[in-house]
Amino acid sequence: MSEVALTDIRHGLKDGTVVTVKAGDKIPATIDKASLEILREVGSVGDAPPTAKEVEDKDAQIAELKAQLEAAQAALTAQDDAKNPPPAK
Repeated sequence: MSEVALTDIRHGLKDGTVVTVKAGDKIPATIDKASLEILREVGSVGDAPPTAKEVEDKDAQIAELKAQLEAAQAALTAQDDAKNPPPAK
């Protein structure tokens, strides 16, 4: 993910130029590292939020992993039951 403005930013450069960055836009290279670090600390700059497609893909991946885990747990339980049957009454 790339870093973007999380809020609208107006930043003054040493030469008097004002850089305006709209929320969601990439951060221009004209903003120096020290200023960029401060903007990160106050929450004005950060990773771009995930897209709806990325969220859907992750949800599908999580569902698949949960299904695999359940299958593996069931197989282990069956294997354990086969090795250690409950005592007969």
